Amino acid sequence: MDSAADIVIVGAGVVGLAHAAEALARGLRVTVLERDARAVGASVRNFGHACVTGQSGDLAELAHLARERWLDLDDRARLGVRATGGLAVARHATELAVLEELAAARPGDVELRTAASTRFELPGGADDIVGGAALLADLRVDPRTTVGRLAAWIDAQDRAAVLFRTAYLGFDGTHAVTSRGRISTDRVIVCVGHDLDHLYPETAEEHRIDRCALQMARAADPGAPITPAVLTATSLLRYPAFAGTAAAGALR
Repeated sequence: MDSAADIVIVGAGVVGLAHAAEALARGLRVTVLERDARAVGASVRNFGHACVTGQSGDLAELAHLARERWLDLDDRARLGVRATGGLAVARHATELAVLEELAAARPGDVELRTAASTRFELPGGADDIVGGAALLADLRVDPRTTVGRLAAWIDAQDRAAVLFRTAYLGFDGTHAVTSRGRISTDRVIVCVGHDLDHLYPETAEEHRIDRCALQMARAADPGAPITPAVLTATSLLRYPAFAGTAAAGALR
């Protein structure tokens, strides 16, 4: 292989593929390199919840922009994005106080739900639910299929290629060096997540890049579909829009 591209992107996870889609939108030639046969990192290990409503400040602005990009790409590439929103569930008065405060501050994004309506949206929901809140801007995708569909769509476009089983070995200033040959390019964008320490260990050490210990758990089938993405008390302390409320202090 000896080819040319305006931009070479390393990593065919969701971040790398988003860069590729943006490059194509700008009329650039793009090649994506992925050392594995498919995406195997955080893009497929996570649970596919775009928690837009839970962000605040600059992150909220970025999250709403990301939401627009997701919906636009879904329209073009049929990724299976679902604008189902999220549902924050309160099982104690301290949790409900957080939701009430956020709903009052952001009436267009958060709508309070009664205990009955919250249980209705959760088949088998616990009897101790005292209320909830709909997170209207949130999206859901299926990480088992979405990233693969996006990669296939990008690869099918003119001026684009996604090369799996192709390792990135470095950039010599004019070429991206790969396990399958060299690609003439002016720029390489590295989107390998925490695997940065494999390619650039000094950079990873300088910026204290560490490997996340988070593990996803697969629950038993509840017997009926749950449409919204569901958040509970720990999520109210994790995401800044909730954690930044005055009521979060008591919950913490």
